[in-house]
Amino acid sequence: MTVVSRSGDRAELQDCFVNDGVVYRVATGEVVDDSVVTRNVLAVMVKVDGLWKLQRASVVQEWEGVAGCAGAR
Repeated sequence: MTVVSRSGDRAELQDCFVNDGVVYRVATGEVVDDSVVTRNVLAVMVKVDGLWKLQRASVVQEWEGVAGCAGAR
């Protein structure tokens, strides 16, 4: 994760990560989604009562598989 900017009680962060989690139906064990995607996300954090909290997160770019910004690591 990279801090893009910080001003007072507001900070913008950018992160690139691979989501390879598997979603399945508990009752049947059926796999609903086993796709692998790489996401470049921009997040805005704000300080509330002395604690940093997520205000907003937006997907800036998305690729199938381990690609894009994750390929540069």
